[in-house]
Amino acid sequence: MIPVLMTLEERVAPAQLPLTRRASQKGLTLVLGLPLVFTVVSALVAAHPAVAQESWEKYKVDAVKVEQRPRIDGVLDEAVWQGAAVIDQFVQQEPDEGAPATEKTEVRVLYDGRSLFLGVRAFDSNPEGVVATEMRRDGDRILDEDNFQVILDTFMDRKTAYMFVVTPLGAQLDQQVFDEGGRDRGANGVNRDWDGVWSVATSRAPGQWVAEIEIPMVTLRFPDADPQSWGINFMRTFAARTSRCSGRQFPRRSA
Repeated sequence: MIPVLMTLEERVAPAQLPLTRRASQKGLTLVLGLPLVFTVVSALVAAHPAVAQESWEKYKVDAVKVEQRPRIDGVLDEAVWQGAAVIDQFVQQEPDEGAPATEKTEVRVLYDGRSLFLGVRAFDSNPEGVVATEMRRDGDRILDEDNFQVILDTFMDRKTAYMFVVTPLGAQLDQQVFDEGGRDRGANGVNRDWDGVWSVATSRAPGQWVAEIEIPMVTLRFPDADPQSWGINFMRTFAARTSRCSGRQFPRRSA
């Protein structure tokens, strides 16, 4: 199992790098634990300076490239998922910051020549307490209900990211998030008008809900490099418990 921690390497800003939407032929490395965290209300939180002593090399995972793409049907029963690295060490953001997550979450990552795939198992000891009613794309209630979030920093610049959110019902929300100094990008540097092309299927099973996510490469912008190295992080929200857990502990800002 791979701990989800933060990358420390800072790369050149997106404007200084050529862009591509082709698939990497040599590999895709995901550095776990983005050095930015986006809360359920999309506020930007700075990483703690003390973490700068950690080496990002220790926390990277090579996404597994597959020839046979998984079916996006909300059931992780295909053999292709068995070869993926499992990310499952989450910590709380609220209410007990830094403590182990109260419920287990497993994330598996694959890619092929065209898409990034994520398989999520969200375990819950009280499945009757799961809050999920919104079905509209980008619905206002999605971030207030139980959800799972994927945050991709494809430039590893700690300034820009794509955010994809899915609920147990399969409702989708996506947005671009920019550093707080960004101009003409909406309140708090969030572009809620951005609509990416991506697919989700979910299912419910005893004591868990499952999500399969496909994000086509054409949806994302990333450097013209081979192999690719992206920052990634995950967050899970438990609406009924007013609780959040993420792949890495990030101290909240002081008032």
